[in-house]
Amino acid sequence: MASQRKSTRQPIDSARSIYRLYIARGSSHISSAMSIASQRAAIDEVIRKFRQRHTGGDLRGILQLLAEDLEKRGKATAATTVRDFVHVARPQ
Repeated sequence: MASQRKSTRQPIDSARSIYRLYIARGSSHISSAMSIASQRAAIDEVIRKFRQRHTGGDLRGILQLLAEDLEKRGKATAATTVRDFVHVARPQ
């Protein structure tokens, strides 16, 4: 069981190290949004910029990591909203 859990975390851990700066900037941008509308706009912008800069990148993985980072920052509502995007994000 532990080896299975480890193997499923490897892609996420790999994405975390590759996109560390992008995740920090994206979660900071989303965290600074003052309203629900501006928060959704910030999430849309982060997704759009990721797709522009990282063609073929793991969008779902990045969104998962953004949600985790937002939770660490005490932004549970924003993390939930980002997780909603994970379920509808389609590969590029």
